[in-house]
Amino acid sequence: MYMKKSVSIFMAFVLVISLFSTSIMNISSAEQQTFVETLSNSDAPGNTYADGSFVGDNGITWSYVSARDESGYGIDENGLMLRNSDSNSSIVSEVIPEGISSFSVDLKKGFTGAGNRQVELFINGESKGTSEAFDDTDVHTFSVDEMNIAGDVEIKIVNTTAKQVVIDNITWTSFDGQITQVSPVKSSPGAGEVTAGTEVTLSTSTADAQIYYTLDGSEPTVESTLYENPIIVEESLSIKAIAMKDGLDSSEVATFHYTVKPPLTLSNILDVRSNVGVEAKIEGIVTASFEAGGKTNLYVQDNTAGIIVRGSGLSASIGDKITAEGSVSDYYGMAQFEVDGLTILVEDEGTPEPQLVISTDLTSENGEAVEAELVTIEKVTIQEVDNFGNYTAVDQNGTFKLNPDNESLLEVGKTYEQITGVVDYNYNEYKIVPRFSLDVIQEYFTVYAQPGTGKIEEGNTVTLMTFVENGTIYYTVDGSNPTTESNVYAEPIQINEDTTIKAIVVEDNNASDVVTFEYTVVLPLDSLDIHDIQGASHTSLYEGLIVKDVPGIVTHVDGTSEFFMESVVADDDIRTSEGIKVYARNSGVKVGDLVSVTGEVVEYREDGYDDAADLLTTEISASSVEVVANDQPLSAPIELGVDRLIPTSIIDNDAFTVFDPEEDGIDFYESLEGMRVTISDASVIAPPKYDEIPVVLEGSVDANRTPAGGILISEDELNPERIMVKVSNEPTVKVGDRFDGTITGIFSYDYSNFKLLAIEELPEVIDGGTEREVSTIQPAEDKLTVASYNVENFSLESGQEKINTIAESMITNLNTPDIVGLVEVQDNDGPTDSGVTDASQSYQALIAAIEAHGGPTYEFTEIAPIDKTDGGQPGGNIRVGYIYNPERVSLVEKQAGDAITAVGYDENGLTLNPGRIDPTNEAFESSRKSLAAEFEFNGERVIVIANHFNSKRGDGAPFGSEQPVVLGSEPQRLEMAKAINGFIQDVLTVNPESNIVVLGDMNDFEFSNPLDVLKGNELVNMVDQLPVEERYTYNYQGNSQVLDHILVSNNLLDNTVADIVNMNADFTEEHGRTSDHDPVMIQIDFNDPVGDLTNVFEQLKYNEVSTQEVAELIVSKVVSGEFSSNEISNLLKEVFLTNVSDHKVIKQAEKRIDHIEKDLNHMLKDLNKGKKFKEDKYVKLVAKELNKLLKEFSK
Repeated sequence: MYMKKSVSIFMAFVLVISLFSTSIMNISSAEQQTFVETLSNSDAPGNTYADGSFVGDNGITWSYVSARDESGYGIDENGLMLRNSDSNSSIVSEVIPEGISSFSVDLKKGFTGAGNRQVELFINGESKGTSEAFDDTDVHTFSVDEMNIAGDVEIKIVNTTAKQVVIDNITWTSFDGQITQVSPVKSSPGAGEVTAGTEVTLSTSTADAQIYYTLDGSEPTVESTLYENPIIVEESLSIKAIAMKDGLDSSEVATFHYTVKPPLTLSNILDVRSNVGVEAKIEGIVTASFEAGGKTNLYVQDNTAGIIVRGSGLSASIGDKITAEGSVSDYYGMAQFEVDGLTILVEDEGTPEPQLVISTDLTSENGEAVEAELVTIEKVTIQEVDNFGNYTAVDQNGTFKLNPDNESLLEVGKTYEQITGVVDYNYNEYKIVPRFSLDVIQEYFTVYAQPGTGKIEEGNTVTLMTFVENGTIYYTVDGSNPTTESNVYAEPIQINEDTTIKAIVVEDNNASDVVTFEYTVVLPLDSLDIHDIQGASHTSLYEGLIVKDVPGIVTHVDGTSEFFMESVVADDDIRTSEGIKVYARNSGVKVGDLVSVTGEVVEYREDGYDDAADLLTTEISASSVEVVANDQPLSAPIELGVDRLIPTSIIDNDAFTVFDPEEDGIDFYESLEGMRVTISDASVIAPPKYDEIPVVLEGSVDANRTPAGGILISEDELNPERIMVKVSNEPTVKVGDRFDGTITGIFSYDYSNFKLLAIEELPEVIDGGTEREVSTIQPAEDKLTVASYNVENFSLESGQEKINTIAESMITNLNTPDIVGLVEVQDNDGPTDSGVTDASQSYQALIAAIEAHGGPTYEFTEIAPIDKTDGGQPGGNIRVGYIYNPERVSLVEKQAGDAITAVGYDENGLTLNPGRIDPTNEAFESSRKSLAAEFEFNGERVIVIANHFNSKRGDGAPFGSEQPVVLGSEPQRLEMAKAINGFIQDVLTVNPESNIVVLGDMNDFEFSNPLDVLKGNELVNMVDQLPVEERYTYNYQGNSQVLDHILVSNNLLDNTVADIVNMNADFTEEHGRTSDHDPVMIQIDFNDPVGDLTNVFEQLKYNEVSTQEVAELIVSKVVSGEFSSNEISNLLKEVFLTNVSDHKVIKQAEKRIDHIEKDLNHMLKDLNKGKKFKEDKYVKLVAKELNKLLKEFSK
């Protein structure tokens, strides 16, 4: 009772104090959070230092000065390289309201120049520490702890040295102490000089605080003006402000002084060009307009010079006279006048006469004088074009460059009378940029059209013109060739449907050649919906056109430069996607925003391999994004398997001639490009890789399945039903696991494949129970085991963990094979390019680990390659080799070969041991050479040939832009296969009974042409002897497939069993995976059990052995599973009835043998049912029938 009362009084006291502190003091304690800025959204350029800003991982804007990307010196993918202290190189955050307790950043040396690297940390302008100086290539982490600063903070990192330093992973924790004061008042824009009419907003990061301010210089109090609306600055003034909240101390008084800048006076463009960063006002005529990087570049010139006027949503047209205010920036040497907007003074005033130039006017010494101006050059011949659309041309004075807005305007090898364009400067060269077809005059005695061949809005007109002063233009629109009887051109031709115009010009009865202009009609560019732009095609009809005011609701924001939107109202055509990607830097849109987008339709090549033929993504490169409304409902996502059924057999069968998403997988996913899609209860068909998880819907699979739940490829099917889910963080999943719920994402494309970009948290994973396999092949004293094992870039540098896991797998999963052909062994220092080719330490590390884990002490043999000649990771000197158990097999003693000497075969076996097969053959150029080795086992010699054929890199992708897919890498594998098969033929010519095993990573499938060539008539692929569902050693993007094979010479087939041990391909490293390939094993029984049993039956036939002994042998063979009852029956009939012609004897003998088979079957039934089994019983029954059989032959 006393204790109970005491507790009650104490609790009452606590409650009182708690209530008091909550209502009076209102002291709060923030929950500490950790933030990481990975710099993955940074837009810093890759080839020069620049100033810029970007919105980072946590929605915080970071601004950098004199920085570039990590330029190959990265720490963790993306990073930022700060130049040096002389250029004030730094990065600074916007105000972060959560305060800061601790901080760290990863640092690394940028470039290779000697000299210390250091950075200094500033918080709110106050130095908090400097990192230790370093000059090595290691990653260093600079940390500052226990700063404990509450309220708004600004993080700034400054390079304090004269050398480049790379930064990455800026990490900080928020303040977690007690907050007692309201955060300071901030103003936007900040104090300083502003234009008249500027609106100043005040804010504090403390929720529900109120701001009071004065404009008369007095100190603000609760009696002062309550801030509710922006303060308009019409003249110089000072704002003093304070923020208050009940229970917290008021903020400090903040003072913001504003002065009104005088209006800008008009400057000529020549003067403005050289004043980088200085605000100015210009006036001029627009000579060209291009969309670039989400903004509009207008080429504007006055009577002094030209300049690029750059900004978002600039709507002026060629010939307009405009005025604009802004400041000049230096964009890689090109002067750009950055503006927020402009004013059109006169529409279509007319363009200035182009300045006539020659090639020498465009040199690095002279080009500045005509930069951004409209020019004309005459008598031009096009010599060549590079991959970036830069044309090299010559005139009478030398060589120069052109970079037309449309590459179709120019043709290599042709000569042009005249080319007009604006002068651009990029990649350190001045280039003329022709704007449209009329800028390119191939000859004077011809007809030109504006616009030229291409797309045209319905109802628009085409103007025909000629440079022939007294010429008359005749034209047709019906496809016929024009004559002087055809239409005389007098006014622009209106285009209302797809039209072909053919025209000639005639002067003094001389007619020009016929010129053809073809036009495709498009809908009005200011009335399009997303499905109109996407169309029923892989590329948009509107590519290259500026579409205006396209409506859409934002469905996902991807970083700071891209977002996806969907149609407000969908059409009823499933072939046309209702989603599209929009490229717009710092648009600030949010999911649910109804937006109106203006910009150029672009077919954009997403990330991928440089040499890959990838599909393109239709997107709008926006020059203007207007938010019309917020918080709009999103349309229901497409549910695959319910709303749309995925094709399960065909990826493409018509080379893109028919857009058929109901049949072709490649068209199906294209019809969903940019759209929100859901998949329910998806099954995992491959472990994650590159942040992608391949999955299938169980009701949408039309393929052979693996025991684990994967899907197998076949000769005719590559499984279009696979879906690659792209995630931000890889979960630990394996084949056979299942997601318990819905995955929502947007269909996108990169690296040669469609991807479902997950935009919501993944559901829970249900464990499918898949376990790493152990080989079914058990060691036997008189049987040889051989394995092929791709150990994935293995070396001493792989680390002890990988070395141990491979060693353990040799023992636990593979039961210590007698011979292991190892694939992808690297030299001792792995991928380090040191010139080392020796791999002895790599082998010995694995051998020692196997022994340490209880396995045998293996030995190894190999031939080291010549440095950097066999492909693989640069410096790794990848090769094939062997480890073998000397207690079980021996390497036949002979001289070993070298990297360039070819092994042969004679009556003594291999001429070199080991030896490379035809290593100088062009088939093996820049790839691994095949290695033959001769072993001896129980008196039998076995030749093993290890291989690692060239990879499939170079093949077209199943979902690539080349259809049908071109197998570009296959010819080399075919030549390799020919070389190996030819060597095997040579061996068998000398010794037809040679025992040959061919193994390795062939980088092709069991049904492929290279494997057929490799087999020839001499080998059998043991993979083909396995059940179909077991045939896979590798998993590529969800397709389980065979790349690793073991083949044997025909004489070994009947005595060889095979097993693929699926211990890697279905799993992640967290599950124990040791490589990306599964090993393949065989076991060879050199005892020839069929021949041995045949000899016993022959002895029985002639009474050289007792029926009791033979019956015991038969029963034991069937019980062990070595022979079936039917095989025993057939063998007895073969021995006893061959060459017997007496039908009565045959009939009685068959009866006795059939009785034996029946007795054996009864025995097996009893054995399988678990009944008490008496072997003697069946021995007696079999012996009885054998006695009767012998009597038939003694009559």
